Amino acid sequence: MKLKPLFSLLLLPLLLLSGCSKSDPISAVKEGVLEVDKGTTVGKAFDNYKYFKKASWSVLKTDNGRTLVEVCGMIDFDKVPDQEFADSILEAQGLSKDQFDANEMTKALAKIKKDIKKMIKGSELVVQFKLNEDDTFELYAMASHGVKLNGENTPDTAFNEEMQNKTLKDVYEEHLPVTITALILAADASMEEEK
Repeated sequence: MKLKPLFSLLLLPLLLLSGCSKSDPISAVKEGVLEVDKGTTVGKAFDNYKYFKKASWSVLKTDNGRTLVEVCGMIDFDKVPDQEFADSILEAQGLSKDQFDANEMTKALAKIKKDIKKMIKGSELVVQFKLNEDDTFELYAMASHGVKLNGENTPDTAFNEEMQNKTLKDVYEEHLPVTITALILAADASMEEEK
C-alpha cells in the first residue's frame, strides 16, 4: 500500500551515506548503510528481514519536490515463534516473564496471539528515507498499521525518535519489533471495543 509521505519532526541522526544516485534512488538507499548498524546495507536488512512476507520499495515525491524512498514490509505472524511473540508482548507492556508462572504465561499469550490472528492478518511497517542534495540519505519517517482480515487498515501510528531507533535495531537484529507488538495490542483492544 502506498502511503502519502509521512512527516516527522523527529529526524534520527542516522545519516548516510555513500553513493546516492539521483538516477536510481532505491539502489542508493538499498546499497547504503546506517549508523545503527554499519555491518550490513539497508537493503539487506529489510529485504532479508525474517518476519516480512516481503519488502516492497518505491520512490515518492513530496509536494516541494523532495525525493523519498519508501520500504514497506508486512509482518507475517505465522513466521513469529510463539515464545518470541510472547516475549515481545511482555516487553511492549513493560513486564518481565519472571513475574509470571511460565506455563500460565505461555498459554495466555498463545491465546492472545491466536485471537489477534483472527482479527488482524498482519502489521505493515512503513519506513521512508529522504535523499539529500549532497548525495546522502537519512531516515525521514516511520509508521505502522495493522491490516484487518477484511483488508481494512487500522489507523497509522507514526513513530517518535525512540520508537524509530528501537524498531530499526529490532529489524537489523532479526527481532520482532516491540513497537509493532504494542500497535497490535492497541488494535486488538480497539477491535474488542467495536464488538
